[in-house]
Amino acid sequence: MSEHKVTLRWERGGAEFVYQKYPRDHTWSFDGGHTMTATAAPAYLGNPANVDPEEAFVASLSSCHMLTFLAIASKQKFVLDDYTDEAVGHMEKNAEGRLAITRVELHPKITWSGEKKPTAEELDKRVHVGQPAYGMDATGSGKASDGSKALLESMKKEDGRPLWICI
Repeated sequence: MSEHKVTLRWERGGAEFVYQKYPRDHTWSFDGGHTMTATAAPAYLGNPANVDPEEAFVASLSSCHMLTFLAIASKQKFVLDDYTDEAVGHMEKNAEGRLAITRVELHPKITWSGEKKPTAEELDKRVHVGQPAYGMDATGSGKASDGSKALLESMKKEDGRPLWICI
């Protein structure tokens, strides 16, 4: 359906190639022309002034959720003035004992305006009912879409790897 390309580039730059000394900074160049410096997490000798892959992963999930939420809200004629999410990714040991981002918590805070504002019940219903436009139309109590069936099936498997979902 679509492709999203990134070119990653790292150079040693003359530094000694031993764990404590090689540089962690590298660049991410995106297909739209933006280039940014990334690094390892500070715990792995990265530069805290630059984004690390774990932060970028959490940001991408938060961003994906927000963009979907904004699209749905605007189509339902709700008006948002502000959306702030203080997302938290948890780096923990997975079932194999390896470090991984095992879960991401999203904590959106939304400022609504205009005459039409959703009630708490409407927001809760929207989360549990799903969105037909995004293939989630048959979710909710007693119903299951192909996507929700696949998720339920994946939970039955003896697989300790984390499951990542972006809506």
